Amino acid sequence: MKRFKLNGILAVALVSVIVGFSFVACGNGGGGLRAVHHTVTFMNDGEIWDSQQVPAGQQVDWDALYDPTYEDHDDAYNFVAWSSDDEALDRFHPNTPINAAETLYANWFYGDVWAVTFNFNTGENATGVNAVVPHNVPDGGYVWFPANSNPTRTGYLFAGWYDDQEAGTEITATTPINADTVVWARWDAARILSFELFGLGVIAAVTVPDGAYVYDHLPYPAPSHADANFYNWFANHVPNQASYHERNTFTGMIEEATQTVDENMTIYARWDVTVTFDFAGGSYESDYYEEVVIVRNNAVAMARVPAPVNEGYHLYGWRNAAGAPVDPLTFMFMAHTTLYAVWEGQEHSATFNFMNLGGPYGPLNNVAHGTLLYSLLPAAPYSDYADFAGWFTNHIPGPPINFTGQVTSTSPYVTADVTVFVRWDVDVTFDLAGGEYNDSEYYVVRTIIRNNSVLLANVPDPTKYGYTFSHWAISPYYEYEDRVNPTSYAFAAHTTLVAQWNEEYDGGENGYENGDD
Repeated sequence: MKRFKLNGILAVALVSVIVGFSFVACGNGGGGLRAVHHTVTFMNDGEIWDSQQVPAGQQVDWDALYDPTYEDHDDAYNFVAWSSDDEALDRFHPNTPINAAETLYANWFYGDVWAVTFNFNTGENATGVNAVVPHNVPDGGYVWFPANSNPTRTGYLFAGWYDDQEAGTEITATTPINADTVVWARWDAARILSFELFGLGVIAAVTVPDGAYVYDHLPYPAPSHADANFYNWFANHVPNQASYHERNTFTGMIEEATQTVDENMTIYARWDVTVTFDFAGGSYESDYYEEVVIVRNNAVAMARVPAPVNEGYHLYGWRNAAGAPVDPLTFMFMAHTTLYAVWEGQEHSATFNFMNLGGPYGPLNNVAHGTLLYSLLPAAPYSDYADFAGWFTNHIPGPPINFTGQVTSTSPYVTADVTVFVRWDVDVTFDLAGGEYNDSEYYVVRTIIRNNSVLLANVPDPTKYGYTFSHWAISPYYEYEDRVNPTSYAFAAHTTLVAQWNEEYDGGENGYENGDD
């Protein structure tokens, strides 16, 4: 007999394996193949202790097997387990199906052996060769936990094995056993953590302990999809609100050691999409970008989408790659999208303001971008009250009234809607009524813009021998109440001003004549 001492366990030597097949006579005298059985031989201290014919795929009938004895040896030896090798390195699981001839060996320990049993605490044992089973453990040895042997319980997560139902010490595969021990299953309330990916993939829900941090149970790696970029996980999702710019709102971003799973919970994947604007030859103002990143299933979340510019063209709208029209302020983008600017030949309108004299003419619509404005002008207007002085693109209402941007045969060109104004000039004629001006810089006739006063710092008074200048009056009225101050009066038509005189008193009998006060 060979003996091996390993961790206090004594093993016995290997013997031969017997495999049995047999034919039996059938009732009609013929022969038939009986169901296959395999022989399991139990060796104890170098001798066959027992054997069984086990149908293929079935288990050993352990109830029919007598516990072995270790005769002629010190009573201090105690039986531990059956193993499938002669050095007691591999315990044989009692639920193992027999699919070939097998030899098992009785293992003995010199010293105390302790009984280990299991209480699943309303849970369920694993099945087959994964199940934990009552067994003996040599003093100081470890509990035998087969692979994948954790029990299960509906609505709970297995939290480990303990030596007490509610308190006690955790029992692991490296905890020394020094007494008969009942090993209790411990449970944590379970919560279901689900993942919403909004159609861009599927991630199975997971069961997590009650109160666990969500962050610790996030799927790895993070989800990905060709149509959108994964941004992060969020605890809250509001799918629709009144405004297009307030849809798919996500709050409560999942962060480390922050949110806990206190009830069944769904977390939401926020996906972002990139909307790329292809200007098709146009350009944007410098403070806007060609790409806008927005939350998927949203419209472009901008106060406005600025229209690009393209000289000589008008932006008709935006289209996607399929040619469908898209309004980026209302379209709900579900994937990365490129929008292409659609241009049409730009047209403008030209309006003509005759300043209440002459006309009407126009307006002219559908004026092509870049048209020479001069080519659109009507014939020069005529009025008995004022003289036509040209077309202008700017009117300054004053006072004083003025015009700028004169239209000539070479400029300007129409690049936007435009209004063209007629400038009218009027002549103010000073009838000196026998008087004269002493300063040659002044003229008898002043030409001014209609509805303006005479644009002089002042209009000097004329002189007349033997008379004193009184005032100016509008011809043909020479009454006192028709006096006019030419530096403040707005002349709306050609006007003649007649000087009014007071005859100087010479101390004789002569009195005042014209303009007599």
